[in-house]
This record gives sequence, C-alpha cells and structure tokens, in this order.
Amino acid sequence: MSIRRRRFRPALLAGLVSTAFLASCMANPGEAPTVAEDPKPQDQAKSKEDREKQLRTINIGVDEFGEGFNPHLISDQSPLTDLIASLTLPSAFIPDPADPTTLVQDKDVLDDVTVDTVTTNGTKNTHIRYDIREGAQWSDGTPISGEDFRYLHRKIVETPGVAHSAGYEQIDHIEVSGGGRRVDVYFDGEIVGYQELFRHLLPSHLLRASTSGFESLLATSVPASGGRYSVLHIDVGRNEVRLARNDRFWGDNPATTENVVLRLAGKDVAGAQQMRSNQLQAAYVRPAETTVLTYGLVPDAVTEEFDAPRTLSASLNMASVRLDDVAVRRELLDSINVDEIASVATGRRAIENPDQVEESSTPATETASDEAPEGAPEMTAFTEEQPLRLGAMGEDPQVQAAAFAIADQLTAAGIPAEVTTSSAIDLTRSLLPWGEVDMVVSWGESVNTRLQARDRYSCPETTRPSLKPKNTATTKGSTSVPSSTSESSSGASNAEFAAPAATARAGNLSGICDPEIDELLQDPGTEVPPELSSLIDERAVEMPIATDHMLTVVGPGAIVPRNPEQKEWPSSPWTGRLMTIPLWERVVMEEAKNSADE
Repeated sequence: MSIRRRRFRPALLAGLVSTAFLASCMANPGEAPTVAEDPKPQDQAKSKEDREKQLRTINIGVDEFGEGFNPHLISDQSPLTDLIASLTLPSAFIPDPADPTTLVQDKDVLDDVTVDTVTTNGTKNTHIRYDIREGAQWSDGTPISGEDFRYLHRKIVETPGVAHSAGYEQIDHIEVSGGGRRVDVYFDGEIVGYQELFRHLLPSHLLRASTSGFESLLATSVPASGGRYSVLHIDVGRNEVRLARNDRFWGDNPATTENVVLRLAGKDVAGAQQMRSNQLQAAYVRPAETTVLTYGLVPDAVTEEFDAPRTLSASLNMASVRLDDVAVRRELLDSINVDEIASVATGRRAIENPDQVEESSTPATETASDEAPEGAPEMTAFTEEQPLRLGAMGEDPQVQAAAFAIADQLTAAGIPAEVTTSSAIDLTRSLLPWGEVDMVVSWGESVNTRLQARDRYSCPETTRPSLKPKNTATTKGSTSVPSSTSESSSGASNAEFAAPAATARAGNLSGICDPEIDELLQDPGTEVPPELSSLIDERAVEMPIATDHMLTVVGPGAIVPRNPEQKEWPSSPWTGRLMTIPLWERVVMEEAKNSADE
C-alpha cells in the first residue's frame, strides 16, 4: 500500500496571510499585474511532440558500467551484459514466462526441436535437430541460420576465457540444410542440459570476417540484433547504452516501447530522486546495505531482490609450482576471511545471523597466526620479491575489489601478495596455464546442473592452445613436469591434477584435471553429484565468495502488464522482472498513480 503525502493548509494561517497581503497592496500600490501571453501554436505543438517522444522511451538506471558486452566471455559477465543480451540476441531456449526457473523452446526463433539417441559401435550419442522459424532474421534483414549455430560453437571451443563451454566441447559436428533453416547437431555421448546451449546467438555473417579476436568483438557494439531491440550505440565514456525497437522483429509480440536507455544512475539517493521525478522508470542494481530501503521509499515503487545464477569466486591455479602442495593451498584459503571479502566486494554484510557476526567480523590479521599452523608447511615460497600473484578477470568493480582485498589480507597475514593488471585474455591464454599467476578472482556461472559442474571442474580441453608468456623462466614452465619434490597431503603432486601448459583456460580457471572428478561428472544425469563438493574441498582449489545479488525497482512512471492469472510478475533468473521490458509502457506520473490506485 502506498502512502501519499498531503499538504495541509490551516484556515486561520491562510486568512492572516491573505489579510496582510491585501493591506500591503493598498498601502504600496505597484505596477499593474501582467498576464503571461498564451503559448504560440507552434510552441504547443513542439511541447506535445517532446512529451510524446519522451513517453516512447524507458530509462533504466544501473550502478555499474563495465567494458565489454559479450555474454560468452567470463570477463564480460555482468548484470548489464545479461540485460543487453536478453533484449537483442536470439536464443534456442529462454526462461519460461510462466515459470522462469525452467528453460523452454523460444518459438519466435525455432519451429521445432527434436532430440534422439543414435547408437554407434555400442556407444549412445545424442542428436538434436533445430528447425529455425521461417522469417526469423537479423535486424539487417539477413536470415538467422545454421551458420550462426556453427559460428558460436567454433568460437567457444577455440577461444580462451569463454563461459559455459562444456556442452559445446561435446559437439562432434554440425550439419546445416534446408536453406540454412535446419540444424543437426551431433554430440559425442549423451548430452544433459542441452537447453543451456545456443543461448545468445551472434550474427555470424558480420563477425566471422572480423580481424578482431572474439574476446573484443562486442566491446563497444552489437552489430545486428535478433531480438525485440537493436543496439543504437554503446557509449562507454558517457556510461550509456541506447536500444531501439527492432522493426524487423518477426515474432508475435514486438516491443511496445520505442527506445530503452540504460545509463549510470549514480548513488542510491541520486537514483531514487531520478525515479521520483520520472527521469528513471526502473533501476537494475547490485544493492548495498541501504539500497532497498532508499528505493523502497519512492512512492509507488515496487522492489524485488533475487540471486542471479552467478558466483564470485577465487580459484587457486593448479599450474603454479608454488601451490603444488595441497596443504599450502589449504593454508592460503584458511588465511582469508571470506566474510570480510564478500562485504568489501558487495557493500553488504555477508552474514546476517547475529550469532555469527562476532566470529565473522574478526579481522584476518587476528585469525591468521604469525607462525604456520601445526602440520602445515611454511610459506617460504612467497616473499616481497616473489609475492603471490592474483589475477582479476575483467573490469567488474566487485571482482577488482575482492582481488585487492584478498591481496591485502594475505599480506597482513605474512604472505606477500599483489594483484596483476594483466588482461583477461592474457590470464586465460598465458599466465594461468603457464603458472605465472597463483590465484584468480572472477564471476562464474553458479554450479546448479551437471553441465555447469563439468564446465567448472572437468579437465580443460586441448582445443585452446596456450601462448607461453614472454620472459618466463623454465623452472616456472610446463606443469606436466613437476618442479617441486614436495607432495600434497593426498599423496600426489599438483602436476598430476593439472592440465598441460599447452591448454588455455575457459570455465575451469583453476586448471584442475582430476580423473576421479572427471569420471564422476561423465555419468549421465542432470543433477550435480553430491560427492563433488567434498572432492573439491579436499583438493583446496576454490573459495566461493558471494552470489550475485540483484535488485530491480519498477517506478511509478511505467506500467508493466502481466497475466492476471499470475500472482507474481514473471522474474527471470538473470534479469528479474526486467524480462518483460519489451511489453512495458511509459506514462506520466499522474496516469501512473491512477493506474496504481485502480
């Protein structure tokens, strides 16, 4: 229920003021009052045109504006990238509006999807046929075709630093027929979670001839759209993305609003004030401690918090010779106060349970002993001259904040550490596979399915060759040859669980290559094996920091239609209630209030 402010004017006070005003006029007569001229007809027409133009645009405030908008790159993972991709790029499967936690065939893109099993030499292999809908096209008029499926598959299996690669790596080959409208995808073995594949297809006819690497193709633009909106421009300097309705969209429900503008809203108070004045119709932010309260005070604003399926993590590099001993890795992780790191990165208290606050608020410098714990090795490999090196994947501010906070905590605990400024492509193609970085902080897809677990923990595929860093000492070279005689507490050196240095990294940033884990993840089924968590803990290769927590705010200047049979608005796991933006309408504030009252 909204609370409206009313202005009270006491009659007595009003009478006194009126009497005083009349008396002063009689005693000191001034010039005759002037009446403002009526607006000229052309001024009225211009004002009406401006108002109508204004009402054709939905403005959405965001709190972070990174560089790079490729949804297939780990370094570009962000809420803003999710939103742009969902509005402009076509997908085989999308969140079900009736139940957005499940993925269903996008009938705007595909007429049909059939799945069958082909047995060859006693081995069961999956075959999936996609029939692309007649009329499905990119915003430049080029048909969406099987070549777009082929292009995405090829780029994901050959490019370092890509996300959600496991399913694509299982593809044996793709056949295209029917004038490009029929796509037959053949997998090695049985594929689980195929609905996660071919999400956010890219315009291959424009990108395949580009001389830029895949990692930089969508840094400043999305050249063609297959969604309800097209990207007019991305202005990183002004922190603004402007989308326009895709007039070539062939689907049953084209966008209602002509333009969507995504721009930096500033701090919470500034964003809320812009929403009060109808400069913003919505907000899409990572909330700090008081963000929900600040926006929630805006009259008639509706807020929703949700956890996106993305996790901020620190991964220890299995190719680092200094982390060859699992006991060293475990001591490093034990030296980090993860609650403090989460709070620094997100601006929110990590633990809200009062019984745990006292424990979690203890500084890392107090929890870490000056001496190595009993039974653990000395940290002699890390010195001021040779500090532990952390990589930060991408320009995301929460990734950067977490990396520097970890380095500070480790240094305070007597383990010198520093953050490298290397690019994401250098980290995944060179520094991580060749052991030049000891730890990396990144956003990654949350492990909720077996396919996502394979992406994070299965042995890296050799389809992505690494590039040896310049000036790399031979003692820090290939991890296939152990350079340390120490053995881990599990009785095996790190080299036995790490991918060859010739292999660049994708979703598996740690480079773990454990036969026991691989065998566990190859079993059929969609669920994450319950034994996986304990195996990862035993290897001490990863430290989850925080889940990507999001807030959507719909202000009084927008009307959001929804099915009256649904008690709640549809809410996508990636974009929350903003999944329905193409159907929104903007109104003036009084109209919005009247609609809310009804």
